[in-house]
Formats: sequence, C-alpha cells, structure tokens
Amino acid sequence: MNQSQLPYLDIGFWFPRPERGAKLAQELRAQGHQVTIYHSLPIPGDQTWVRQVRYGRLSGLLTILKLKHDVFYTSHSFTPVLQLLLNKWIRRKPYIYTLNGVIWSYYQERNAPIPLVRAKNAFYGALLQAVVGGAGAVVANSEFLANQLKARLPRHATKISTIYNGIDYETIDQAVAAPTAWDGGEPRLLSVLTLNFEGKTRGALLLLDAFEEIARRYPKASYVIAAKSASPKWLALIESHRQNLDCIDQIKIEVNRTDVSSLLAAASLFMYATSANSSDSLPRALLEAQAAGVPIVTTDTTGCAEVVADGETGKVVPEDFRAMAAAAIALLDDRDKAVHQSAAGAIAVRERFNWAAMGIAYSEAFVHITDRSPLLP
Repeated sequence: MNQSQLPYLDIGFWFPRPERGAKLAQELRAQGHQVTIYHSLPIPGDQTWVRQVRYGRLSGLLTILKLKHDVFYTSHSFTPVLQLLLNKWIRRKPYIYTLNGVIWSYYQERNAPIPLVRAKNAFYGALLQAVVGGAGAVVANSEFLANQLKARLPRHATKISTIYNGIDYETIDQAVAAPTAWDGGEPRLLSVLTLNFEGKTRGALLLLDAFEEIARRYPKASYVIAAKSASPKWLALIESHRQNLDCIDQIKIEVNRTDVSSLLAAASLFMYATSANSSDSLPRALLEAQAAGVPIVTTDTTGCAEVVADGETGKVVPEDFRAMAAAAIALLDDRDKAVHQSAAGAIAVRERFNWAAMGIAYSEAFVHITDRSPLLP
C-alpha cells in the first residue's frame, strides 16, 4: 500500500519524548492523520494539538480511559505504557511502544544493593514482557536494540522492528563555531556524553585515557567533554580521573552546555565511547557529529556502528583506549582521509536519519496495527 492510499487515523501520543514526539506528530499530520499529544511537560512547536495532563498512575489511567483515539503511541516507560496496556485490555485500543535505550541496562545501573537490583530486574523484566506482549507493534531506534529485544522476547520477535529517529539538521547547519570553548590549541577534540550511570561513565574514562595518548603525539591538542549530567557522583569521578592525567591542563569538562552544535562546528575530531552493557542504543551525539561533518572515532559497542561505517564515514574501534587513540591519531595525521570520511558521513546521515522517513514508517505501522489487531471488531 503506498502512502497516498493509507487511511487517516486519529492518534493519541501518550507521554512521548517531548521534542521527538512533536516532530513525529508534525510529520504524521502532514500525511493527513490527526495527532494529539498528552504530556505533563512542555511540548515544543504547535500547541493546537497539545493537552496538558497529570503524570500519575491512577489519574493518568482515568484520563486515558476517556479518550477516543483510534490508536495510541508512547516512548515512555513504565507507567504510561502500562496505562496503554490496561486501556487495550479494557477498551480494546491498540498501541505502539517505542524504546530508545536498553531499558534493562538502565534499571540495572540504578544504584541499589545487589539483592534489590536483582529483584528490580525480575520485576521490570516481567513488566517488559507484558507491555511488549500487549503492543500492536514495538519500535526500536536501532537494529542493535531490536535484535536485543528479539533475543530476550523471541515470542514477540515478529512485532519488533527498527525505525530511526531524525535530528535537527537546521540547527547544526546554522551553527556558529565556538573555538573559545577550548582553552588550549589545535587540534580540537570533542566528546558529547550523557553521564548518568556507570556504563556511560566508563566510556568517558576510556576517552580521557585515549586523549592522554593523543596528547603525546599532538602536545598542543585540547579536549572538551560536553557532559549532560545531573549526577555529582559521576561528574566527580570524571574530574578525579582528569586530575591524575599528565595532560590535565589540555582537558576541559563542560557540564550541560546548550550550544553543542557550535562546539561541533569548531571541532577537529569527535570521539565517542560507551560500555558494551550501557543503556545506550543509538547515540544521538554521533548522529549530530556526523551531520556537522566532524571526523569521528567511536567504539564498536551498542548501536554505534550503525551510525559510523568503519573506514567509510569514520573509524569504529574496540572498547579500548589504545585503539581509540591510534584511530584518532591516524585521522589527525591524514587530514585528506578525515575530510573524505566526514563528508561522506554528512551525506549518509541525512539519508538514513530524517523526520520524513520516520513519519512514513510510523504511519504504516499505525495503519498496520489498526487493520490487523485481533482485538478490534
């Protein structure tokens, strides 16, 4: 069925990620669907179809039971998707459940005594089984995550698929370079990381060790880690590690900067690392760096290799600081190769990760589950 033949639906977005939910809703409306977003947080863009609702277990359920949409969507765990599951049981309304991270690693990384961690993992595992089983379709934002879900939940493998997110290319393309963010000289290296749990923080420690190796080859190099974090614990660990490096004066840790696109516009090289068992799925920071045309070195963990094609649009290396440093030095030494790879990456990322393609894929998924759901009359 081509896009022009798809029937129009009335879709309810139940606590999506605010920015991505707004973009997806915009694309679906452009195709003729009616989309209403329900959330307790501010939603960017057109407010015509935004409804502010309370985030609560009972109050949210009572609200959703009164809504008359054809189909629902959420990318939020676990209260909203459980409410959609109950709504399906009670009112026979199908839903799509989207995951943007490795949810079991996320809960495992929460700070708690080991017996409590095990209990939580068992509890959340049961919840995941239930909400995936009840969903008309389950969408992962990476092939890596989709395959992980299929391996854990083989009974539901046929309903699990991958739909890539888009990113804001306009902001990246219009960015004004901010080289003053680096205190030292060139080359200017950059990492953009979320430091909220151990798995991602181990990636940051690897990158710091890699930069120490790079600084021996490039003694005037400078490095900025732009860290999104609300965790004093992990930020303190990173700062403590920095203090023990010989190149301490060449490294700056910037917390919660809002001008990442301006940092990308000034960077000579982008490095990203994440632990194999972190909650990362497909790091958005890699998409933005590739879109900005910055040469990239990343680890072969989680979904990183889905963004960066080794030797074509960047370098993908094992989770080892020496391998990271060697690949970074090789690109810094061979600027022609680095420019060629980054230019290819800037084209490739726009072809694969864009809102229009995302909207078409979701439109087909919504139509499919409303047509095929065995619970519908």
